Amino acid sequence: MMRRSTLPWAFSVFCLGAWSQAGATDVALVYADQLGAAEDVSDKIMATGLLDSVDFIDAELTTPSLSELGAYDAVLVWSNRGFGDATLLGDVLADYSDAGGGVVVAQFANGIIPIGGRFVSDGYEALAGASLDYYFEPYLQLVVTDALHPVLDGVLHFDGGEQSYRSADAVLGVGADEIAQWSNGDPLIGVMEGVHGSPTVGLNFYPASSDWSVGLWTSITDGGLIMANALVWVHREQVVTLTTSGTCPGLVTLDVGGVTPSGSVALLSAVGPGVGSVPAGPCAGATTGLDAGSMRLRQVASTDAAGVMSVTVDLPGGACGSSLQAIDTASCAVSEVATIP
Repeated sequence: MMRRSTLPWAFSVFCLGAWSQAGATDVALVYADQLGAAEDVSDKIMATGLLDSVDFIDAELTTPSLSELGAYDAVLVWSNRGFGDATLLGDVLADYSDAGGGVVVAQFANGIIPIGGRFVSDGYEALAGASLDYYFEPYLQLVVTDALHPVLDGVLHFDGGEQSYRSADAVLGVGADEIAQWSNGDPLIGVMEGVHGSPTVGLNFYPASSDWSVGLWTSITDGGLIMANALVWVHREQVVTLTTSGTCPGLVTLDVGGVTPSGSVALLSAVGPGVGSVPAGPCAGATTGLDAGSMRLRQVASTDAAGVMSVTVDLPGGACGSSLQAIDTASCAVSEVATIP
C-alpha cells in the first residue's frame, strides 16, 4: 500500500543524512554456511573490481527483511547448511526482485538445501535441481553456449575442481536461458529476464573456491568473475518516477515510485528546469534537472515496503508551475522533472 500523507509546503535545508554514492553496486552475500566460506566468496568477487561493497547476512541465524535487502543492488544466495526459515527467505527474495533488486542463487540453495517460498513456487529460479553430484566426474570445465551474454564477459576458463559440486538433475526455470554448461552437458549457468521484476541468475556450482577448501572450483580460474558479472547483470538500473495531480493553488498530490523499499525520498523544487546539483551531504554533486539558482529541498518523506510514496501538499499560488524532482536518498537515483499543475 502506498504511503500517503499531507504535509505543508515548507522550506528545508540541504541536510539529508548518509546518502550512498550514485552509481555504486553494493551487494550482500546471503548464506547458510561458515563465515570463512563467505569471506572467500567476498574476496573473489571484490578482486574483479566490478563491485563497490559486499556485506554478509547469515541466513542460518536470521532471515533478512525486504527493508534490509533494499539497501543492496543485488544479492548472492547459497547454502551449505539449512536456512533459518527457507520459506520466508524465498518470499522476501521474490518481493525484493519485484521491487527491483537483483538475485543470484548458487549451490546448494538451488539444490539439496534449497530456499523455498514464492521465489520457488512463483517461478523466479533461473536454474534448480534436487540432487548432489561430485567426485564421480572431477575437474569439469566451463563450456560456453552464449558467448555474447554479459555474465560471461571476460570469462576464459572455469574449472570445477576435484569435486565439481553441482546438481546433476538441474533444469532451467520457465522462461530462463542456458548460457553455459559443464563439460559433461549438465547446465552450469541459467539466466532469466523479463519474467519477473528483475533478472535472476542460477549458478550450478558452490561459490567458495579451492582457497577455502581443497577440491572446490579452482581459484585461479574465473569463478569470481562469473559471480561478479552475474551480480552486476541482475542489478536493474533504478528508475524513480514522479507524477503530479490536483490543482494549484490548493492540494496537489505527488506520487513517487521506484524508490528503495522502506526508504525515503527527497522532493526538490525550482522555478523551472535547468542543470543543478545537490550542494551538500554525502551525495553532493548528484546532478539534477532543476534550475541551480532557485533549487530548494522541500520535504524528505518515507516510502513503503514496495518503494512507493504519495504525499499531498497544500500549495500557494507562488508554487504553481514550478518544476519538481524526486531523489532516492538511499541510492541518489533521480526522477524525471515534473511540473506542478
